[in-house]
Amino acid sequence: MKVPAFKHTIMRISAALEDESQHLQAISSLVKYDPGLFLSLLLNCPATHGDSNVTTGCQAASLMGSNAIKSLIAEHQHRVEDADTLILWHTATLTGEAAMRINERAPVAEPEEVFFAATLPYAGMLLMLEARQDYQKLIPMLVKLSIEDRVYLEDRIFNINHISILDGATQLPLKYRDVLRLIKMERFPSTLRMLQADSISRYSMAYEASQLYRLSLSAENMAQAIFFPFIVLAEENFKRINKRFFKISENEAEELLTDIIGSYEVVCLDFGLEKAAAELINEAIQFTVPESKFLTVSAPLLRVLNKLFAERHVEKNIVISGEAGVGKRLLAKALHYHPENPRRIKPFLSFHCDTMERETLEEELLGAKGGYWGHGQHKGAFDIADGGTIMLKDIHKMPLPLQERLADIISKIDYYRSRKIPSQNPDVLFIATSRPNLEEEAKQGRFSKMLLRALKPVSINLPPLRERRDDIGLIADGIIKKYKLPLQETSILLGLQELYDSDTFTENLSDLKRVLFYTAAKQMLKS
Repeated sequence: MKVPAFKHTIMRISAALEDESQHLQAISSLVKYDPGLFLSLLLNCPATHGDSNVTTGCQAASLMGSNAIKSLIAEHQHRVEDADTLILWHTATLTGEAAMRINERAPVAEPEEVFFAATLPYAGMLLMLEARQDYQKLIPMLVKLSIEDRVYLEDRIFNINHISILDGATQLPLKYRDVLRLIKMERFPSTLRMLQADSISRYSMAYEASQLYRLSLSAENMAQAIFFPFIVLAEENFKRINKRFFKISENEAEELLTDIIGSYEVVCLDFGLEKAAAELINEAIQFTVPESKFLTVSAPLLRVLNKLFAERHVEKNIVISGEAGVGKRLLAKALHYHPENPRRIKPFLSFHCDTMERETLEEELLGAKGGYWGHGQHKGAFDIADGGTIMLKDIHKMPLPLQERLADIISKIDYYRSRKIPSQNPDVLFIATSRPNLEEEAKQGRFSKMLLRALKPVSINLPPLRERRDDIGLIADGIIKKYKLPLQETSILLGLQELYDSDTFTENLSDLKRVLFYTAAKQMLKS
């Protein structure tokens, strides 16, 4: 299986191989920074030595020796160095460094194993580049997308995708093949999942492979959040995954980002790419968060929103319900930062309810004082957001016993706030989001009536995009500007308008994004 490698990593590794003072293990540790070369090393080791359990570059190098590595490097005739493909190297390196930093705090596997597991998709993208050279034009856009969206685009345009082509490498060690199976099972669009993951058993995966998969998913989102801060969902995802599976709080996640950027910059310096790294980081730093607005031209929805924005509702908790991808999070932020909301200058904190656990609920919300020496002392979500708003995201996913404990906490806060009694309890208002209607869920016994009474919320249901088609063009314009998609020609916009008027948009924003990415990809391949 031929796979491209990066010219700058080949040169750096080749120079190290010629330096007699360099140990073989130190040289082999450089290989992980080239997903294509690392893949070739793992695939060639079983063929050369018959050992299919080799999972790291150090193991492979020890078995193969320096001369075999030199020969392997010589076989890589396709060496990429163009600017479009180099963004893939930077994103892969940042993702791998993120995976290793998470692994330091919550050990899952060997550092090289977590690095390669996290960068596996990028090895698949290099294989796609070998199969279709015009794939290169799409790489700057594809690295900004989730695996699901990449797979969707690749299948529609090339009739093959970077995960399936990688899955064809049958010599890949079982540990990494399990990660690929989990990607296919969990992340492929539903149509692909039916076709390609029907034989996969959820319970057949080893726990370590599951953790590797989750760690790689978190690392991917962390890299995107650093390089492309306009992808708000990426930041939310890595915080949620880290908290749920690796017990890394949102405060710790912020510190983690700083560590990741530092280690990434050190790697870039070693490979002579520090200037490009500085440009990428500086561009991300200069990004300014746009004003939080929920835009709509739907008259019925505007009437409901005007009621929500009215001053009498400012000091009330709010529940926003609706299908996935209809804009619940955006509306929550718009409500908090609305000019008439006196809390707008105070923090807005997003809290993922599906990550809550009985043992850590109070510590996460109320904080911890620490022991005699103060170890483990930290603020909880309520203290951090004091005077502001907490968005309780997907509140319907919180287990019932925790809902009732949360109801007790909220009732106490509300008691002191409404009576203006001095208290150590923080002054927080809540905006909860939910897919189902909470009142109906409470009637069916699937949601706590106690929590609903404690919140006493003003409720709004956001209609799906197919029921407010006049908004679709408005939302699409924002996506086009955000991702800098080449969709400004009048003929293209007219064609898109036809889709806005007719498509079912079953998955709302996800479907709209895919339509725009697909149209942009076709345009990029033409140009």
